Amino acid sequence: VAQSHHAVFRLTGTFYNPGPLGGYLAACDAVTIAYFIKHQLYKSDAKPISKCFLGTAILLISVVLPATFSRTAWIALIAALIYIALICDDVRNFINKNKRKVLIICLMAFVLIVSVFVKKSVSASGRFLVWKISAIAIAEKPLTGHSNFEVAYRDASEKYFSQKNWSESEFWAADYVDNSFNEYLFIAIKYGIPTALLLVVLLVTAFLIAIKQNRH
Repeated sequence: VAQSHHAVFRLTGTFYNPGPLGGYLAACDAVTIAYFIKHQLYKSDAKPISKCFLGTAILLISVVLPATFSRTAWIALIAALIYIALICDDVRNFINKNKRKVLIICLMAFVLIVSVFVKKSVSASGRFLVWKISAIAIAEKPLTGHSNFEVAYRDASEKYFSQKNWSESEFWAADYVDNSFNEYLFIAIKYGIPTALLLVVLLVTAFLIAIKQNRH
């Protein structure tokens, strides 16, 4: 087992935090599942070596992923699986034929995500505080951004806590922050809302084109 690179978290892989590790595993899991389905390795006439190798990889990644306690990773993986379902006829047919089983799986995934949220409620409160202060920083320079995230967040944090309307949980959750834990907020703070919206438009357009091309 690789040594942890964090004083608090036991499982970080080669990263400094289990969050990036969870994101990396979710991306690997999604790509592996997509490859497995695209090449129809679930069929009986598929190559045994490929089926065994990829099937084992999917199983191992899926087992390790919950140990990272990364909420974002689970949400990303679920979003990727929904995308795969949208573009793959075999997956849609399977869902239509096994609606009850799929519903049970979805409920289990929902319970798992909620349990992770509850177990890391302090961390979740900290993230909400970061997003709230990030919104304050964005409101100060919505069009051009601040260029420097850390300075902008520090100033917005000082402004927020000087207003005396924060809760005790927010006070204890406050800490040094060098990332908004949300790429869209991070980009909006550094470069402004128009740049963040442009990124969203590009991503949505790319997904829509990919779905259209895979359906025809």
